Amino acid sequence: MRIVGVAITIHIRPFRAECDARALPILWNANLGTDWPVSPEVLARATWAHASYREGDLLVAVLGDRVVGFVATHPDRHGTGGNLSLLLVDSGHRRKDIGTALHDAALGHLREAGARSVVLGGGGDYLWPGVPLALPSAVPFFQRRGWRFTHECHDLTQRLAGYATPVAILKRGQAAGVVVAPGAEADGSQILAFVAREFPEWLSYYARVVDLGDHDDLLLARDASGAILGVLMMYVAWSHPERNDVRWKTLLGQDAGALGVVGVAEAARGHGIGTALVAHASEILRERGAGTGFVGWVWSVEFYARLGYRPWRSYAMGERE
Repeated sequence: MRIVGVAITIHIRPFRAECDARALPILWNANLGTDWPVSPEVLARATWAHASYREGDLLVAVLGDRVVGFVATHPDRHGTGGNLSLLLVDSGHRRKDIGTALHDAALGHLREAGARSVVLGGGGDYLWPGVPLALPSAVPFFQRRGWRFTHECHDLTQRLAGYATPVAILKRGQAAGVVVAPGAEADGSQILAFVAREFPEWLSYYARVVDLGDHDDLLLARDASGAILGVLMMYVAWSHPERNDVRWKTLLGQDAGALGVVGVAEAARGHGIGTALVAHASEILRERGAGTGFVGWVWSVEFYARLGYRPWRSYAMGERE
């Protein structure tokens, strides 16, 4: 695809790792590096180096031999959905229809891949769950192109050095008769069976942690018989290096840890098990040396607020047919 303007010709083509892998971090940091600094390794794991991406999922806009725009899509290989995960145009080349061309090419690729509905953000080892509210021109850009925004979500953080679980929450967890402890290698198949039954949309995330061998990063809540009632995923600096659970260590610190993807079996809800999992995870992160606790892609801010987590960054969630 070509865009011909005044004295310029922009080509839109598939991303080529052999020539674009170095250009993408340069484009990112030149335009977003002040507010959203990210290492080349993290950016690679969230885009071209991620195992889920296929030929044509990533596109670049090229002026001469310079990459001036980039878009990432993430088709659902097993359904009829997809993600437009990231759209970026160099600030010196905006308002020249480059963003529109990348946007339309991305939607065309998703349509050809079988997507009937698309959401903004997410996909693979995503960078943003939605459109950052800190980028004020982004939401209007997508609204003008037919996207509708339905709600907001948030990334939360708190300093863990002085973290202590409130006594009332400890007592409620004890009254429920639930034991919370990290998993072990022998628990892998049981964990995946639980997630597949209760939260099938999360199965790929848990399967990856199991495959990488980070079994003790999976926190389990069990009843007296040993049956799993709830699960939570943790991350610290010495978790497997291929994991991308904290994208923003440049901002949050290299010792930042994460927790999330927490779920309780439907039949066991309402007894404080989810809160107990988050509380224990926060203590474990602190004990493992995490200075900051990070929770990404949160709707229920109040649920985490009772344990001290507060909004750090917020995102508008957009979708379209």
